[in-house]
Amino acid sequence: MTDKLTLNVGGHIFETTKSTLVNDADSGMLGAMFSGKYYVKEQYIDRDGTLFRYVLNFLRTRKLALPEDFKELHLLEIEADFYQIQGLIQALKEYRSRPEQNDVVLITVSSSLDRSDYTPRPSSNPIPASDYVTIGTSSEEAKKIVEDLQQTLSGEIDLSDYVAALIAGLLNNGFSIQTHVAVPAKSSMSDNKYTWTLARKTKHASSSPENDLIEKGIENGQ
Repeated sequence: MTDKLTLNVGGHIFETTKSTLVNDADSGMLGAMFSGKYYVKEQYIDRDGTLFRYVLNFLRTRKLALPEDFKELHLLEIEADFYQIQGLIQALKEYRSRPEQNDVVLITVSSSLDRSDYTPRPSSNPIPASDYVTIGTSSEEAKKIVEDLQQTLSGEIDLSDYVAALIAGLLNNGFSIQTHVAVPAKSSMSDNKYTWTLARKTKHASSSPENDLIEKGIENGQ
């Protein structure tokens, strides 16, 4: 009797082998189905066939390989729980808890104070442009980059020039602009506010040609 078998999962046809599905005690429900007691030539499984490719590839390689922009993690977790493949369940938990792949710098800029409460200051003692800029960062590394840039802009400088120089400095440090939003002024006594979101890959992100796949190896027996 040949080891090869065909699975129909939600209308998607997969060809595999019995040994792949029952290679160890961690094969869960599929291992039980094809252990010999319930073995049949063809089997229909009423589950998500699109996601089953990741389940089957895990059983073949003992590695979780997902596209970098994979958006259906929760659905794949449901499938792993259904098939009761403990190694895959654990790999998905580790994948979910992995470090974020991006450093994010959020810059919120208000071009002036509310003029109804604003009292002009002498030109000899101007309000620093940095007082109108609120910056949030996602990591200490990103925070340090922003602080270093601000040190170079500590002199008297126009607000628009300050913001332009700050963003240019971030771009030169490998960041890219993700969004740019203008928030209209609430009254004639205040100015528009602008928000930029910039992001860049962290240093621990892979730069290899295989960066389109994130792989988490799971050793047999773990």
